Amino acid sequence: MRVLLVRHGIAIDEEPGLGDEERYLTPEGRVKTRKVAELLAGRGVGIDRILTSPLVRATQTAEIVAREVGCEDVRVTLALVPGATLSSVDAALAAGKSSGTLALVGHEPSMSAIAAHLMGLGRFPRPFKKAGVCAIALGGPHAVGKFEFFVTPKGPTLERTLEER
Repeated sequence: MRVLLVRHGIAIDEEPGLGDEERYLTPEGRVKTRKVAELLAGRGVGIDRILTSPLVRATQTAEIVAREVGCEDVRVTLALVPGATLSSVDAALAAGKSSGTLALVGHEPSMSAIAAHLMGLGRFPRPFKKAGVCAIALGGPHAVGKFEFFVTPKGPTLERTLEER
């Protein structure tokens, strides 16, 4: 199984009368997210299922990624809300497909924590920018994963090392 961890794209700042869960992607956030998804599609990265946080900016990110890579299975899960536990993520992974590619769309610092958790690291060694993607190969839902690549939204660029450039 391959897991793609996707941080949501650039969203509007908090405003009076607009809760954090209602913040939506800016035009720049939509463009950068689409370009990252196009890079994935152009590299032949398919996604079988997308699990997303229910917060608007994450669901919008998931919709853009799904459209660009041709994924028809997008599901909302509370396991990816800010502050969710790693055990809830493990349960979501266990319930997901055991083969193919599963994308998780969420927030920081959760995406970095999930990446470190899946790879058996104490902490994720680089910043997880908005619309950034980390690919991890897992032997199963509870196996220690192996880093495959990272997509930075600037460019966007696909990098095969975890070190920040």
